[in-house]
Amino acid sequence: MKVLCLLPAMSDARIARRIDMLKRAGFEVRAAAFERHHAFGRRPDCPLERLGKLPPKRYLTRPARLLRAVPRVRAAMRDSDIVYAFNPDLALLAIVAGAGMKRPLALDVADIKALQVAGGWLGGAVRAAEKRAVRGCRLLTLTTEGYRAYYRDWLGSDARIVVIENKLDPEFVQATLARAGAGAGAGAGIEEGFAAGGPLRIGWFGRLRDEWTLRVLERLTERRSGRFAAVLAGTPSPFLRGFSRRVAGNPRLDYRGGYRHPEGLAELYGSVDVAMACYPPEIPHGWSQSNRYYEACLFRTPLVVREGCADAQPVRERDVGLVIDAEGAAAAA
Repeated sequence: MKVLCLLPAMSDARIARRIDMLKRAGFEVRAAAFERHHAFGRRPDCPLERLGKLPPKRYLTRPARLLRAVPRVRAAMRDSDIVYAFNPDLALLAIVAGAGMKRPLALDVADIKALQVAGGWLGGAVRAAEKRAVRGCRLLTLTTEGYRAYYRDWLGSDARIVVIENKLDPEFVQATLARAGAGAGAGAGIEEGFAAGGPLRIGWFGRLRDEWTLRVLERLTERRSGRFAAVLAGTPSPFLRGFSRRVAGNPRLDYRGGYRHPEGLAELYGSVDVAMACYPPEIPHGWSQSNRYYEACLFRTPLVVREGCADAQPVRERDVGLVIDAEGAAAAA
């Protein structure tokens, strides 16, 4: 069967992994994508057609840009059996472009953002558009069980749901385990580091967008005892105010810039004793399960998470880290 994937960006590691999965399952896949930079980019291994530019965050101009792509998408749908859209707005694009064609539509959801559960007219307008999108979908692919509540209870969807957690590529996992052999993983250096009088090294990797996490790390690393140091890597969110200044002014905050995913993970996790994977516990963030949960488990690095988040239960049940039940950064530190 021929699958047309509609992508919000030309390169995205998670989307590329999903397309690899479709191909392994025997589907013939091609993609149509908008041009947008993604920090953790990898182009999908399939034929790829450009649909134009889709600047991030410019939500008011996005509908017009999507509508301009309708003729190209409709032409691509004619030679496809199934349409697989990444993000609700692209599902709506498929519904408009495929009017009368009766192609089954699937929607793949990576994250649920705060705007989708916001109050007021704007949040209501977003949910109304999403309700229209999911009504046209035969299948919803979610990255965590927690997201079922949004699509079932908030949007009233009765589409079939499949949860495919955002784990690492199996080939990468096998290669990592083969290199590790029978020895311990990255987290094995904690006792050795303390024995040598070194600080506890805390890693924070990926999309750096949680102000609470940064404040906790600042509290820990600014202590005179010198017991803590932090290694940061990835792309800081523009909403993380003063990030460059705050990092530059603290010698125990080692910011290493961007990195290749997953190739750079072994070096990063090998340089720390524990890792932070903290989201705000409020909806929708509390529904999310972080990529860092799977990364830390692979490299045997204890994980620090917040109570009320999706990572808390498996971390507690498997005893692979620390669950913090503190609202303020000072108390958490």
